[in-house]
Amino acid sequence: MDPHFKCQICKKSFTQKSSLIRHNKRCTPGPAPSLRQKSCRQCTSSKTKCDLQRPKCSRCDQRDTACDYVVPMTRGTRLSSSPAKDDSTNAREQALDSGSGNSISTVGIAPIGFTTESHVLSTDSMGFDLNTSFTSLEFIDPSITTSDQMFNILATDKDPFSNYQWSTPANPNSLTMPITHNDVASLHTSTSTSSENGNFTFEDWLLWNPGPSRTIPPLVRHSMETLLRVIKTWPKILAKGLQIPPMIHFTHTSPDTMLQPMANCITISKMWAGQSDGTTQIVRQAILQEMRSLFQQYRSMDERHLLSAMQALVMYTVILMFPGKGQHSVSLVDPAIFLALRKVVSYVAKTGMMLVEERDNERPSWESWVHVTAKRRAVFTLYLLHWSYSVYHSLPSFECSQLGFMPAPAPKFLWQAETKEKWEDMYTRWLAQWDDCPYMMSEFAAIQAGTTLERRSETWLEDADELGILFFSIGTTVHPCVEWW
Repeated sequence: MDPHFKCQICKKSFTQKSSLIRHNKRCTPGPAPSLRQKSCRQCTSSKTKCDLQRPKCSRCDQRDTACDYVVPMTRGTRLSSSPAKDDSTNAREQALDSGSGNSISTVGIAPIGFTTESHVLSTDSMGFDLNTSFTSLEFIDPSITTSDQMFNILATDKDPFSNYQWSTPANPNSLTMPITHNDVASLHTSTSTSSENGNFTFEDWLLWNPGPSRTIPPLVRHSMETLLRVIKTWPKILAKGLQIPPMIHFTHTSPDTMLQPMANCITISKMWAGQSDGTTQIVRQAILQEMRSLFQQYRSMDERHLLSAMQALVMYTVILMFPGKGQHSVSLVDPAIFLALRKVVSYVAKTGMMLVEERDNERPSWESWVHVTAKRRAVFTLYLLHWSYSVYHSLPSFECSQLGFMPAPAPKFLWQAETKEKWEDMYTRWLAQWDDCPYMMSEFAAIQAGTTLERRSETWLEDADELGILFFSIGTTVHPCVEWW
């Protein structure tokens, strides 16, 4: 065992560097003081706000000073954990780093009012070849300047956003620097796609090979325009409060169970929908400040708040594309925002994107199904949104083959079921339609031209909701022009 991979505090040894990095984020010396103090010692002494990032908060990182936390972030203190638990945790971390496909990740979701633990099947344990995009959670070095290196999110554990000064509220323009189409294109240099080697590289994120706007095939342009027209209405749907966008479950917007990220999102959506002439910049600054806050805090959130934050971030991205009242064109979005969104997606994917019961074709608990389905829908929406944005501006896009290991969008009657009892009854009936597993995103690739569908695709389409129809339409019309899956 390499002695280099050893914790200098508790002297634990690790076979993988990333295991040591994750361990260092939780390991702190000495007994645990009051749990009320969460900030690092340096921010506490200076009486400034700490963003709680581990192993170094943004303030200490910018000042290049030591950053010491007096309380571990999760699971109590090091002194209170038993050796058996430490060994099992170490084993899980090492299995995760080695890419083992034999272990199933178990996550206690504990969503709104839920009492049951949900068993979540992570992408590492699916056994599919299309899950390579979520196999690591390390971040790029801000010193990297070339585009090929810039988009390799797995390079190191550094935060790529220090150059954009995310943690400096005194500079509200840190995310609103003037950018041009050439600036964005320089950060989205096109290269060939190759993911067969299992490595998550810049090339793995490419779908649309950009060219002059006049070269966009008519079907691709029509699909892009349709998606943007539809998704643009979702923040206004939130603002009205009469119904809910198909990306969000009704329990996530109920006044009794709504979390703060979604509450803020609804408030800002109302500001955007009701803006008057001259207030566009005010709304935009509010969105950027909220996004900056979520990008700083998401790694310290629990499962429920992490999902709520991701849903809000998708909505904010939609608004940033159409910030002005009555705007017809699609505004350029700072590339740093899409880099940050990719980090969030990778982090969320590590918490599991498919339930064990779904893999085994069994009925899960309603609560865990709602949670994991909402996570998938947020990721689906972000991919559709970024694909449309990239086609509009002739830029590379996230590759949708990375979604192939997930079940396709769930039936409308299950997603909108009002009670647990009703959902359980309908889920049992729906489950009887599928022999071995639900309809998967990768099965869109098997759809052939014509007016009929093969049995599984047609069965899924009979129950599809609005989000499913969007994916179905673009997957079948764009596939002849662009390699989606």
